[in-house]
Amino acid sequence: MRREKIKNTLKNILLIGLMLLTVVLTLKTWFYDAAMLPEGLRRTIENVYSAVGLASPFSSKVEVEGSAASSYGEALRPVRCAVMVDSGRYGVEYDKNLVDILYNRISVSVGEAVGSLSEVEKVSQKEWESALSARGIYLDYLGNAPLGAIALWQGIEQNGYMDIFVRKLVLMAEEENIILYYVNIKDGAVYCAETAVPSERLMRQVGEDITTNGCLMAFEMGEEYSELPAETMFFDEETEMRAVTVSNPPVSDSAYDTLLKAFSMNPYTNYRYKQSNGSQSAIEGGRSLVLTEDGRVIYSAQDDDDSGAEIYPESTDVSSAEIIEGIRKIAAAVTGVSGGDGEIYLTGFLYEEETETYEISFGYCAAGAAVYIEDSPAAAYFRIESGRVTYSYTVLRRYTVSEERGKPLPLRWAMDIAIDQTGTARGLELCYSDRGDKVDTEWRIVE
Repeated sequence: MRREKIKNTLKNILLIGLMLLTVVLTLKTWFYDAAMLPEGLRRTIENVYSAVGLASPFSSKVEVEGSAASSYGEALRPVRCAVMVDSGRYGVEYDKNLVDILYNRISVSVGEAVGSLSEVEKVSQKEWESALSARGIYLDYLGNAPLGAIALWQGIEQNGYMDIFVRKLVLMAEEENIILYYVNIKDGAVYCAETAVPSERLMRQVGEDITTNGCLMAFEMGEEYSELPAETMFFDEETEMRAVTVSNPPVSDSAYDTLLKAFSMNPYTNYRYKQSNGSQSAIEGGRSLVLTEDGRVIYSAQDDDDSGAEIYPESTDVSSAEIIEGIRKIAAAVTGVSGGDGEIYLTGFLYEEETETYEISFGYCAAGAAVYIEDSPAAAYFRIESGRVTYSYTVLRRYTVSEERGKPLPLRWAMDIAIDQTGTARGLELCYSDRGDKVDTEWRIVE
């Protein structure tokens, strides 16, 4: 009799536990997918949270862990570089592996140089050319980088220079410390500042195996090349480019789940559809995510929908680096479903103060060169309003880099053609053009 009573008691305890677990799981589901709650109940819960000073439990966000430098990933890496050593200049471009080998040796010192900048002063183009000729290192990041973020990307704290965007740097090795030169993208002028990085330490990191490979720059080539940017590199041998192929990547159900999660949407929403042509769509509250049959990912959120992907709290002061980091994580997750050898890099950052709107764009690069998509101005575009992503457009493309190499049109010929057609060769660069079914190598004027 006593055993039976104990047995019944244990059963009742187990049943109560299961009921409580059911309630907890139901509440968790509601909080994950706010669209499942009646609108009135959802608003009531939000008002209660607000009254006690807590954020809405339904607001999904892309976490950027404070301003700790270690929490930042690289939105850009150099695609070309040059080192001036005692024997001459060593330059490398259109070869990601070689550039990465060199940059990995010096990247922390580059971050420390930016993180220890003293007072910045404007200098002349001639002084930029002198820096390119002196012992030191030249770096080209291809895209637009907040100067201060270059330090953060290497784990170096830097609270300034976030509103200065650069693409090209020179770290000139003076007798004691490095002097950093950069070209400000906004006004095109050259600036420099002393740093706390010892010159000899940086040059030791470069390594004794780096010797001249005959690299010259346009400003050293005579008047006939004066139309080119001063830092355009020339080599004894003709430039070779790796062959690149392209395809539209198939997107599985699990990959589409990844796309939804990237924008803080619930992959288990009841409003999810798949068409026979391969396109997919999902709706959650006032937000939607559409994947077209040709690999275009389109995300949109209504202005009054506050459950969208939050990049930063609306009332919080944030730096451009923090915003870029939040968007970089989304962009990497979305384009990552494509696979292949293509990578994304930051190409644009605009802020409209009146509407507090940010517009951030990324491009693809492969084998150390930019890839321009023929029918799209960017690989990925994001609009952020009041701290949340309200619109995004991404082109999913899978690029494969082969061992096959080809020789493009010589630079001298390309320059003559550009001047004949446009009147200038400024910004002339070798790149890849994605024409939908194939990728070609071509020279292009890049502003």
